Amino acid sequence: MEREAPVWKTSPFWLVTAILVLVATLLVMGVRYRDATVGMDIVPTVMARKLALLSAIRINMIKSVESEKSAVLADTDGASIAFAQQSGREAGAAEEGLHELGRLVESYPSESELRLLKEFKGCWAEFREIDRLVLDNAVQNSNLKAARLSFGQAREAMARLE
Repeated sequence: MEREAPVWKTSPFWLVTAILVLVATLLVMGVRYRDATVGMDIVPTVMARKLALLSAIRINMIKSVESEKSAVLADTDGASIAFAQQSGREAGAAEEGLHELGRLVESYPSESELRLLKEFKGCWAEFREIDRLVLDNAVQNSNLKAARLSFGQAREAMARLE
């Protein structure tokens, strides 16, 4: 006489039990992590904002460098000062964009982005220091003044000496 196996030892019982445990686990995980999926909806928006900020930073840096060159090459003190101030405003706009980008990267961190941001901020500090030194010398117009002396008063003095 063969005995029938208990219900819990039959394969359909284990299959149904495994499915119920899996469904219960998925429900618990869904309730617990439901906010994590909501965050995924804003990823394209965040990436687009980061790219827009990077573009604005790049444009303002280029404008700042061009204004700085104009300040160095200006033929009057007033023009040199105006270009230096314009360069400072444009570099300030780039710096504001950099701060906003930093807040965005820190809000939605990525290890590589954090590393690159830190590296860029170090380079930016160096750039600003060099920028300050160049602009300080540009507004003095020492090259222009030296050229005027060489071709003006110095030439006259040389003619008198001869």
